[in-house]
Amino acid sequence: MIWQKLHIRHMVGGRLNSNEVERIYRFEFPERPGALLNFLNRMGQKWNISLFHYRNHGSAFGRVLCGFQIPTSFISNV
Repeated sequence: MIWQKLHIRHMVGGRLNSNEVERIYRFEFPERPGALLNFLNRMGQKWNISLFHYRNHGSAFGRVLCGFQIPTSFISNV
């Protein structure tokens, strides 16, 4: 399946501030005990997360769709 079909029903939102943009990324990682916690710990605390959807239905891989609000002054570095 493509990522849009896996996550589309969870993508509802509004407008961003004019000085921010949103970037959406998809991540996959091998599923095992503690895998999601490890993923979240590695992300750190400096990001403003506007969307987070974790999907695992007994598969070998956990799937995360993440949206980040990024100030336009920072966008050239991303």
